[in-house]
Amino acid sequence: MWKKTQREINPFKPSLKKGTEERRLRYLLLFFLCSLIGAITLLFFHPFFQITKIEIQGEQRLSEDDIQSATQSILNHRILFVGRGDNYFLANVKEIHEILKERFPISHITVQKHFPEQITIEIQERETALIYENLHFTALIGSNGGMIEIVERNTEQTTPPVSTASLDQTRLLIETLKKQYGNHLVVFDERVSSKQFLINDEVLPAETVQSMIEWKEKMEKQKIPFSYIVLKDTSQEGIIVMNTGQKAQVLFDKTVAIEFERLHLFLEQQKRGSIATFQLVDLRYADRVYWR
Repeated sequence: MWKKTQREINPFKPSLKKGTEERRLRYLLLFFLCSLIGAITLLFFHPFFQITKIEIQGEQRLSEDDIQSATQSILNHRILFVGRGDNYFLANVKEIHEILKERFPISHITVQKHFPEQITIEIQERETALIYENLHFTALIGSNGGMIEIVERNTEQTTPPVSTASLDQTRLLIETLKKQYGNHLVVFDERVSSKQFLINDEVLPAETVQSMIEWKEKMEKQKIPFSYIVLKDTSQEGIIVMNTGQKAQVLFDKTVAIEFERLHLFLEQQKRGSIATFQLVDLRYADRVYWR
């Protein structure tokens, strides 16, 4: 039988072999896409990879339930309106870290995922630097001046300014506050303000708080009977009240060391009889000291 040579074959006629290969390639591509979609669906939607355990470590004053609830609310939100945020692969550790640090008085936080269904959150709570009381509330304040916790709500009718209370009444109040909330510096703020504070809001400037702490430490080191601090006009100046009832009006800034030396010298002169008994000494001015 006569056979066609290579030249006699129509070069423009589709090859059967070529068409079969194209169909096979399309099937393979379709299979690959279906497999990929199936794998993604399995990884992102299967209950096996859903975070169901949230472990909190390091909490002391903070409520474990509150932190867990806040974390769960972060995980519950949808991602691109499809995926769930509580999926192991979609859970955003950085987002949890940032939101919890914003909502709670936390100085350090570590968030880790553990395959396939657990998140561990280790926190270090912000330490209390002082007990702060004004006409509206009693609160714990951190060294950065930020609100840690409002521990009691007050009213103007039931909380008279501490300056009008007797020394014995004030001592009893301070003793009660320290017994309840720890042996911290006590600050009474007599300034009238209706501002509402939330957790982590700045109640006092950080420089003011550090200055107050420095005053307390220096006085205790020299065995000067420190008791509490009163703010009257601004947060940058106030009155330090000693256990004897005597007062020192000072600035809460970077001049603590200079002002303290002047107070120390003034008290030494009083001990030697050079200065009569005083009720208040004003140390706010660089070139002179006033007392009465």
